[in-house]
Amino acid sequence: MTTIIRMGILFWTAITLYFTLAPADYLPESELWGYDKIGHIGIFGGWTFLLGVFLMTAGRRPGPHPIRIWLAGVVFSGLIEFLQYALPINRSAEWGDVVANVVGVTAATCIIMLLRRSG
Repeated sequence: MTTIIRMGILFWTAITLYFTLAPADYLPESELWGYDKIGHIGIFGGWTFLLGVFLMTAGRRPGPHPIRIWLAGVVFSGLIEFLQYALPINRSAEWGDVVANVVGVTAATCIIMLLRRSG
């Protein structure tokens, strides 16, 4: 099971890096980009959730403290925003994106906390 989750994290990370760091003109035109903040919540919430589930199942029970999982998600999303700012890829870092990222990470962490209590 942990191998499947590990593969899921790698896949999700690759998709996240593509959609957040590919030059803007490489991405397809879509009406979905109008819902940009929902995408940020889903991408970083999903990544944090997969990481949390993996860490809960791969190591000692009950796994790392949820704050560590939350911090990992916040650091990962912050790194992406910094790279969007620093790299010449026609992308920009936005505070609204940071807030949406943290909302997704926080929601995933809350779900992880509920799973820890029920398991």
